Amino acid sequence: MRSTRGSEVVKSLPLVVTALLIALGSESLSAQEPDPYLVGGDRFGRWTLGMPDEDLVRAFRDLYGGRYRAEATASLSGGRFFFWDNAGLNITSFQGKVVGISAWRRRTAADVELMKYRTKEDIRIGEPLPKAIAAYSAPDRQWLSRATSGNTGVVWLRLGLFLEARGNVIDVIGIFDPRLPWIWP
Repeated sequence: MRSTRGSEVVKSLPLVVTALLIALGSESLSAQEPDPYLVGGDRFGRWTLGMPDEDLVRAFRDLYGGRYRAEATASLSGGRFFFWDNAGLNITSFQGKVVGISAWRRRTAADVELMKYRTKEDIRIGEPLPKAIAAYSAPDRQWLSRATSGNTGVVWLRLGLFLEARGNVIDVIGIFDPRLPWIWP
């Protein structure tokens, strides 16, 4: 049987195409959307710190309705809070950029959605605060919050992560840009 170089190329072509398709398929699997409920670093689910505040306000309005409160924040001079009470979510804005995002338990049926937000260590609303302290070590700051009826607030500056707990159960989970001059109690 006689073989020519051209026929060898033609015979190996399906193997090359198959290998290429497998490689492209595995690349697309690794480039999937981030977990829509993961909290940490500069991400809070689908949203990121540093994005224009008007973009996130618009997205939250589209998702959760136009009823929200906007007010100055005492924790960042010149910053503003935007609260969606019906959704249990808020944004902190500074100089036109999102610098903080958080979710808080409202003790309603809609909390099921909020309880999906979690860190990679599986710290989430409804978990015991000591689990977070075990995962991240002692917080950089801890206080009793007057704004939320005596909840315990904790913050890890190096992680840009804060939590509040009622009793010893986490009620608030949020991220913030640790490079800004936050005012912690």
